[in-house]
Amino acid sequence: MEIPEAGKYTLWARTRNWNAEWTKGAAGRFELLIIPSSSVSRLKSSVLGSGSSAWLWQKAGVFKLAAGRHAIALHDLTGFNGRCDALYFTTEGDCPPAGGAALDAWRHAKTGVKVVDCEKKYDLIVVGGGM
Repeated sequence: MEIPEAGKYTLWARTRNWNAEWTKGAAGRFELLIIPSSSVSRLKSSVLGSGSSAWLWQKAGVFKLAAGRHAIALHDLTGFNGRCDALYFTTEGDCPPAGGAALDAWRHAKTGVKVVDCEKKYDLIVVGGGM
């Protein structure tokens, strides 16, 4: 990733607790690692993926980052494929909307990409291979 200017960045991860429906634990817990190109030290986020079964934005942390290229990696903590569907870095600390039309509008405002509504009839649709 490219950080445009040095500063304090709040990192949000959109995720969920993948097995909250079946157990009180959180098998898909993970952390995010930020690896600056100019350093061998890694910055670790909070533990994520342990909230509710609903999709939500979890605050990963606030990080002081230099301008330039950095790598980011998801570190699975449980062997249950910790995962998220989006990451958001901001210098303003604002949390994106949780979902629905508000999230679609927010994504469009940030990226210019419009959500396409395509209602068609199908006999079978297979999406993903997870639970």
